[in-house]
Parts: sequence; C-alpha cells; structure tokens
Amino acid sequence: MQESGNGITVAAKKMRDCSSTKAVRDFLKEAYHLINIGHHRNIVNIHGICLQEGPLMLVLEYCEHGCVLDYLWELEKRGRMETIMDPTKPLVSAEEGQKLTGYAVDVCNGLKHLASKRYVHRDIAARNVVIHGKGMAKICDFGLTRDVYTEIYTKQGLKDATLPYKWMAIESLEGDGECTHKSDMWSFGVFLWELGTLGKTPYRGMDTAFLVEELHTGYRLPKPKGCPQLLYDLMFSCWQEDPEARPEALEIWKNLVEVRDAKTGFFSYVFQTRAIADTPDFTDSPVPEFTDTPDFTDTPVPDFTDTPDIADIPDFTDTPDVADIPDVANVPAIAAVPAVADVRSGLGPVSRLVPYTGHPDVHQRVMDVSEV
Repeated sequence: MQESGNGITVAAKKMRDCSSTKAVRDFLKEAYHLINIGHHRNIVNIHGICLQEGPLMLVLEYCEHGCVLDYLWELEKRGRMETIMDPTKPLVSAEEGQKLTGYAVDVCNGLKHLASKRYVHRDIAARNVVIHGKGMAKICDFGLTRDVYTEIYTKQGLKDATLPYKWMAIESLEGDGECTHKSDMWSFGVFLWELGTLGKTPYRGMDTAFLVEELHTGYRLPKPKGCPQLLYDLMFSCWQEDPEARPEALEIWKNLVEVRDAKTGFFSYVFQTRAIADTPDFTDSPVPEFTDTPDFTDTPVPDFTDTPDIADIPDFTDTPDVADIPDVANVPAIAAVPAVADVRSGLGPVSRLVPYTGHPDVHQRVMDVSEV
C-alpha cells in the first residue's frame, strides 16, 4: 500500500474477524499502545488506523526484508552450502556477524525505549523483529503489549492468548505470571541465543511442565559452540532467577554498542567453527515397536551351488546338548522395557550442577560441549 502523493510504502494489518467484541477490543488496544509508545527508530511505527467501512486495519511502517528469524535460517542454509564447496570457509562471514551484532543493539535500544514509556512487550523473539531499509532491526507485533503501570499484567488476563512459554521469564511461567520490563530482558537473552545459534528453537521438545522445574534447578540454555564467553555472559545475566538481579536494557545496550563500534565482529567469532549448538532434544520419542518384524517372504533365496565340499565342513559333534540351551520362554518380554516417557533421564543431556564462574552465587546446569 502506498501513501498518495508521497509514495511511502506501508503495511496494512487487517483484522480478520470483526464479529467478536473481544477481538475488536484487543485490536484497538494494540493501536492505542502503539500510539502511546510513540515513534522510535527501532520499533515498527504506526501511521494510522482505518475505522471506516470494511475490516479494521492498522497502517504500519513497512519493513521490506522480513523477520530476523527467516534471515537467520537463510543465513545458515547459505552458509552450509558454501562450506560444502569450500570447507575452510566460516559458516558466517565477519560482515554478516557484524550485522547480527547490529540487530542485537537495535532490539536492545527498542527495549530501552519501551521501558522508558513504562511498557512491557512480552514477546521479544527473533520472529517478532523485522529488518528495515539498509539493515535496521525493529521490534514488531505488539498484540501482547501491556502498560504495566495502568493494569496488572497476568497470565489470567491473557488466558485466551497463545503464550510464548519458551521465551518467557521464570516468574512469568508461574502463578499469576506478572511481568515487568525485567521479564522482557529474560526474553532478550533468549533472542541473543537465537542469534548465536542461527535461529535454533530454545529448549527444543521440552514440555512446559518440565521447563519450569529445570529452570528452578538452575538449568539454562547452553552456550553455543564457538560462542565468545562475553556474549554468553550477557545472555546468562538476563536469565537470573531474581528479576531485580537482571541488568537494565540500558546497561546491555551500552556493552553491545561498544562492541559494535569497535567492529570486533562480536557474533563473527560464534560461527568460525562452522558448528552451531543445538539445545538438547527433549522430544518424547515413542518406544520402538517390536511386534512388526520385517517381512522376509520376498527375500531372494541364496544360490548354494558353490557350497564348500562336505569334507571342509567342521565337525559339530561336540556341540552342547539341546537340553542345555536356555528356554526362550523365560527370556523377559519386550513389554517389560520402561516407556521412554517414564524415564527421567529422557530429558536430554542436562548434566551436572556446577558453579558458573562468570557469575558468583549463581549455579547453572550445563552441557558438555561434547554432548551438544
């Protein structure tokens, strides 16, 4: 859509179902929040709202390069193809790594603005960050945004919404799940982890009920292979169990700006090994079925025309008596194997609890690099 006369390309977010009063109210509330948040270079800004005949529409800033998550997936795909042709080549170039650092700076800057306006976004993730112009990242999708000073933000208040549990802070996963800008900082740490793994899914396959339990024991997302310790320290600082112990957006932003301006290729070092870390796969794999044995009826019969001479066949007269062979009926049945879902260790290679030297008084359950 283009603005008449000026030729400005905009995006129209159309409401699909206008029959629901709640849906209309939520749609208008999103527009209200965007207007109150105000214009900012790292937030998808609102141009207007269409309330005339036809479906309701928000007229938003158009970001032509899509979301960061799609970019990360494409980056990994392209990088792997190039390394097949030239194994000495890094998965991600220093230039691309510098872009990722820039996206981290931009998103943190947007969060800094939201905190100053007393808003919590509640869904910071690579899928909700879009790329505009020559590579500027902007936070989008304010459907879950709340002004934490004018209303109590709880899970009960959003019980009909689909919640991004694996990006949510530990305090948001329990009880009423009240959120603050410090909850957004937890999600920002997960966003940094997404950048460091080229868009891997956090806690892949882990059930939400197990997730809360594991977080309380100190487990956190593992450091991506090749990730600089400084970068992982920033991530980990966002995942402190006590919200007040997490850094402010301003503090993280200053650190990232220093790295970006020094052109040290902050994220470039993450990918030089051409190995991207995966989170443990917690998928509940089904127990193998042993009842359906392979069908050998169509297997060709071997040709025995060239069998060895009978004189060369060993003498089996000294073989044990058949009576000494154990009765197969007494062998434990396959059904006695415990189901994978009942095996607690099936949660994946969450290994031992060890002190995390980068943060005194904080313990995390880490994975050995060899286990990733």
